Amino acid sequence: RARARLLRGLMLSETPDFALAGNRGSGENSRADFDYRRARDDLIAALGIEGAPPLAQGALDGPERARALVALAWVDMAGSEALPIRAGHAIDRLDAALALTPEDATIRLARGLVRLRGKGAERARADLDAAAAVPALAYSASLGLARLSLLEALSLGEDEPVRARKLDEALAAATRARILAEKRPTAHAVLSRIHFLKGDVARAREERLASAGAPGAERTASGSGPGNVFGSAQVTR
Repeated sequence: RARARLLRGLMLSETPDFALAGNRGSGENSRADFDYRRARDDLIAALGIEGAPPLAQGALDGPERARALVALAWVDMAGSEALPIRAGHAIDRLDAALALTPEDATIRLARGLVRLRGKGAERARADLDAAAAVPALAYSASLGLARLSLLEALSLGEDEPVRARKLDEALAAATRARILAEKRPTAHAVLSRIHFLKGDVARAREERLASAGAPGAERTASGSGPGNVFGSAQVTR
C-alpha cells in the first residue's frame, strides 16, 4: 500500500539505525546512521515513479506526494554522486513537490537550502526570503541568506565595495538568526566567519567560542534526519 510505504520511507529517512553503526564496529565511524537505500526504495514505491509499478491500494493525495518528494530530495542529497548532481536531482524533486503544494513555505526553504549547495546558488534568494517571512522557518532561512551573501562576497574577488556590502548583508542575516535562537551554535559559527572576513578578529573569536555550545545543541533543537529541513544541514545538510 502506498501510504504504508510512505510512512516506512519517512521513518527510515528520519530515524537513525543503530544496527548499521554496530555492523561497522567500534570507533569514531560507529555512530548511528540512516538507512537511505531502504528509505529511497519505499518512497519511490509509494510515489510510483522511476519504473516502480503503481500500488493497487491507498494512492497518495497531493500533500502526501509532496511530503514523499521532499523526503526523497534529502535522501538524494545523502547519495554518493558528485554534489552538483545530487543537488540537481533534489531540486527536481522539490520543484515537483511545490507544483503540488505551491503555498508550502517549508518546501521553498528546503529548495533554497539545497540551491546553496548546487550550481546557481543565487537562485536561492527568492525561496529563502519567502521562508524568512514565516516565524517557524525564520531561523533556518536567515542562516541560508547569510550563507548566500557570504558566497557572493567570496566570489567577488577584488571588487571591495560590493564585497563589503555583501558581508554586511551576511552579518545582518546571521545576526537575525542569532537573535531568534541564541543558544543554537550554527548562527554563532557563521557570525565568526563573517567577522573574520571583515577583519574583526576579536569578535570572530568571541563568536567562535559561543559556537562551541553544548554538544549536539543544534541537532537537539532541530532534529537530524534528512527530511527535516531545519537540520544544521545539513544545508547546513
